[in-house]
Formats: sequence, C-alpha cells, structure tokens
Amino acid sequence: MNETKIRFIADVNVHKDIILFLRKNNYKVDWIYDIDMRMSDREILELCFKESKVLLTNDKDFGDLVYHKSHKSKGVILFRGDEERRDSLDLRIKYLRELLDFNSDKIYGYFTVITECNIRIKKL
Repeated sequence: MNETKIRFIADVNVHKDIILFLRKNNYKVDWIYDIDMRMSDREILELCFKESKVLLTNDKDFGDLVYHKSHKSKGVILFRGDEERRDSLDLRIKYLRELLDFNSDKIYGYFTVITECNIRIKKL
C-alpha cells in the first residue's frame, strides 16, 4: 500500500504499462493523453507544479527546462530506453519499483533518470 501518497502526471510518451503498474500499486497517475495531448512541455511542468505532482516522461527536454531555464518543478522521473523492447520496459519498471520502495523520499524535489541499467537521482 502506498503510504506516501506520491502523485504523478505522465507525459503522453510514457508507456501505458508504467502507468498501469503505478495504478495497480495505488498511486494516483494522471495521463496527459487523457488531459490534453496538445499541452506544451512548459504547460505540463506548470500543471505538475500547481498540483504538486511528479512528472513521468521520456522527453529529455524537461531537463533543459528545469536546469537551464529554471522552470519550477516538484520532481521529474525521466525514462530512457527502447520503448519497443519488452525487456527494456520491464527493467525500467523494476527500477521504478525500487525507487518507490527504497528511495521514495528522493522523488519530490529530485530529477531522476531511470534507464534499463540504473537509477540516477539529482536534487533540483
């Protein structure tokens, strides 16, 4: 059961299996696909900040917005890997599970990159 009440907004490019995994584990996840697929990256970050939600994305441009353009963020989880390869997706879900289970205190206020090899966490 999710005691921390971490809430997420998933960008349109996030694989549905990641969203289903989170929902199955009692996390609140809104999907931009269901909200407004025409939202700009800035609008997505603004929505996440306003609603105190962590962004899930595959889009590296959010790193530029957060670090180089100083856009406010409650937290970002960036997935890197081949969306078409099932084993790559499974490994990213495995690392996401580990992040949630063992480092949930390092989600809000952090920029996290999850690959099929590891997790990198950096304070915002």
